[in-house]
Amino acid sequence: MGRASVVRAVAGIAASVGWAGLALQLVLIVGNLGPALGVWRFIGFFTILTNIGAAASATAVAVGGVAGLAGPRARLMVATSILMVGLVYSIALRALWNPTGLQKVADIALHAYVHCGADAGVDPAEWPAVREWLARVERTPGFVNDLAPIPEHAYVGSG
Repeated sequence: MGRASVVRAVAGIAASVGWAGLALQLVLIVGNLGPALGVWRFIGFFTILTNIGAAASATAVAVGGVAGLAGPRARLMVATSILMVGLVYSIALRALWNPTGLQKVADIALHAYVHCGADAGVDPAEWPAVREWLARVERTPGFVNDLAPIPEHAYVGSG
């Protein structure tokens, strides 16, 4: 399996998990708040909007696109947004929010899968400003890197 096939497969998995997590989150919010307020609240979260962008971009990569949502500029925007969501969530919000049941499943889907962007060809480290900013964040006292990419040995056929 070539690199392009691996990238498309990882992007396909990320897209599937992303869309499923978004659908589950929407169902849970609408179930608690009703259709009008639920949809309004759903689209009001930067996390949700970012995950819609990430799932759309991953879908474009998975189907073999090379421009538009699968292009480098769109992937950089998605990677930067996801990075912000992941860092804010990991540093500031994770200790305040302890979901259970299906909400936990949605939470994991929307805050964990998308941080494997580098494994799908969306590597924020390719841009010096992003790389420097990440280094500053990682030096923050108490920072725990739970957003590490998939290790090389985890790929099928890698040993």
